[in-house]
Amino acid sequence: MQVKFISLYYTDDQVYDGDLAPEVYEDAHETIYDVCNVEEACDLIARQGLTFESTGTDWAANPDGPRIINYETGMREEVTGHLIGSDSFKREVIERVG
Repeated sequence: MQVKFISLYYTDDQVYDGDLAPEVYEDAHETIYDVCNVEEACDLIARQGLTFESTGTDWAANPDGPRIINYETGMREEVTGHLIGSDSFKREVIERVG
C-alpha cells in the first residue's frame, strides 16, 4: 500500500484557458510513501490538507485550491494525493478521509 503525492509548480502565465501548460506536468515532483495500514495513509493525506470530496474521484486535492508559495513571483503549488493498493484499501481511505 502506498500514497503518492504529485506537486505541480506554476505561475499565472502558465495557465491557458483554465488548463496548465504541458511543461508544468513535465516538471511535476512525485513523492511516494509506503504505508502499513489505512490509518497511516489517512494521516499522510490529512497532513497535506487534501480531501477526496474536493475532487469527487479516487484522487485527493486541496479543497482551497493551489497555494501561493512565492508572493513576489506568484508561484503556486498544487498537490494531489493518489492511492496505490487494493480496491478495499482505496475505498476505506476515501471513506475515512472524505
